[in-house]
Amino acid sequence: PPPPPPPPFFFHAQDGTPDPLWSRGLGDVYKRQATFWLGETHYTRKNYQEAIRVYYDAYKKYPKGNKAPAVLLKLGMSLATIGEKESACSAYDELAKSHPKASPRILGNAARARKSLGCG
Repeated sequence: PPPPPPPPFFFHAQDGTPDPLWSRGLGDVYKRQATFWLGETHYTRKNYQEAIRVYYDAYKKYPKGNKAPAVLLKLGMSLATIGEKESACSAYDELAKSHPKASPRILGNAARARKSLGCG
């Protein structure tokens, strides 16, 4: 017998946004993941300005995506590394405010970073 038809959606993001089968190229879920990992690549290579741009754009485009808390953490870390303390603190504040149920590891890292920067 032929295989059963595929479900109407092949992937649901943690935020509940479905990625329809008929979408072309990378679906939104994969775009969110790819954008985060592009930022990670720049961060690892110490290309902080480009990492900041990618993380900022990723958060602006997918503020409720499953990688949003990690994006804000890494945005803050990148900003702190180049001396943008106030902006880094704002990223950590946004993380705590918008994603209070993020993983304890991410929230803990952000809290420690806030403390070390002396965020208000």
